Amino acid sequence: MQDDDNRQPARWILPVAVLAVCAASVTFTFWLFTTSGKAFFGEEPVRLVTFEVPEELPRQREADGSLRMVHFWDPDCPCEPANRIHLETLVRNWSSRELTLEVVPIAGARRPEEFRAGVLNRAQWSEEGPFNRVEVPASPSVAVYDREGTLRYFGPYSTGGFCSPDGSGLVEPVLRALDAGEPVHREALSVLGCYCKTDPR
Repeated sequence: MQDDDNRQPARWILPVAVLAVCAASVTFTFWLFTTSGKAFFGEEPVRLVTFEVPEELPRQREADGSLRMVHFWDPDCPCEPANRIHLETLVRNWSSRELTLEVVPIAGARRPEEFRAGVLNRAQWSEEGPFNRVEVPASPSVAVYDREGTLRYFGPYSTGGFCSPDGSGLVEPVLRALDAGEPVHREALSVLGCYCKTDPR
């Protein structure tokens, strides 16, 4: 009977140890997201943003048989350098398929030569047209159209404190589904990540 009493405290050692490890993991993950995430993206804070489809964003555009990404670019946003790595990787991975990248400068940006470098040198530049009248809630943001010219996605490239250039972002599954002819319908997204609020024009 005495031996059972002596062994009873040992039964709690493993559950307590597991809980301690879980708590440490959660604490480390939170620190990594809030601290390392900011360091990776620069000084722009990680924030919660709701990406609703802007009223001015065309739901239908002229079809040219290719998937089309419309990238809303703010060169002054400190989140852009990290997002550019993601965008370059995405374009490089889709170079053998029909994917058109169109760049819409926001916040008065007028420096196409700054954007058109490396793998992004074939990006189409838009300074006048319906997309230049779109007031996006934040940047970086992107609109994706299918081969018939129908809007299928609007929102960020990825979420979280880090960029996702490994194909695990939000845009890659949309492109893969559309490339396979599968239906895609994405509603408004509320996401946490590195985004710059845009000023209304």
